[in-house]
Amino acid sequence: MKTALTIAGSDSSGGAGIQADIKTMTANGVFAMSAITALTAQNTTGVTDIFETTPRFLAEQLDAIFTDIYPDAVKIGMVSSAELIDTIANSAHISRHLHLPVQSGSNSILAQMNRKYTVEDYLSLIAYAKRRMPEMTYSSDIIVGFPGETEEDFCATEALIREVEYMQLFTFIYSKRTGTAAASMPDPTPHKEKTQRIARVLAIQEQVVAKLGGAMVGKTVRALVEGPGREEGTLTARLDNNMTVDFAGGAPVGEFADVRVTGVRGAMLKGELA
Repeated sequence: MKTALTIAGSDSSGGAGIQADIKTMTANGVFAMSAITALTAQNTTGVTDIFETTPRFLAEQLDAIFTDIYPDAVKIGMVSSAELIDTIANSAHISRHLHLPVQSGSNSILAQMNRKYTVEDYLSLIAYAKRRMPEMTYSSDIIVGFPGETEEDFCATEALIREVEYMQLFTFIYSKRTGTAAASMPDPTPHKEKTQRIARVLAIQEQVVAKLGGAMVGKTVRALVEGPGREEGTLTARLDNNMTVDFAGGAPVGEFADVRVTGVRGAMLKGELA
């Protein structure tokens, strides 16, 4: 099985260049990929230059660009436009999973981070995606212990995690970076308290993952077989919502299989061929 990570719009040739790259990859056996796109809400140097008008460009051309990829085999990250949500909802080629970095659930902390969105903006986009695609799953980045983060700020982050119900979280304790504005900000919170906060985040996330996994038990799902599973004699496959399932039985790697979900262990579903 071949997979690829592509950063859409990484050259100056626009959609035609991206489409040519994808045709080359598919000719070489690539059938699933991730597209990191639409970073207009992020504060990462140079990232917003990926497309001159990223959301509109993608909304008009994204599905056409991925016509050679298997259905449900393209993952989109960091979307910041309702237009893109609509494109994903209407596409047969894009999986039902979004990585939407939020960093913090506190508007005060987001402003200090120089983020160009509010919690309300973020939740509005999530709510729209949930209305359009109830089956969608989400992942995000959370930074704990940013300089000046109060208990109230942190509780707002906890509340956001509970509201969105992420399938996966990438969690970090803030670390000072020389030359950034945050490096000179007062940071009175002890490291021990920061580690306690991140432990609270992980405890909430464990509960959320158990809930999301439990809701899948008893369902028969279509999943892309990726290779050997964690246990001997099993295979692992990825659902269109980016969950993974280990199952017993034979199925060709790189093909889709119908799997009945029989249980859940942490973030991993357990199943059997349907």
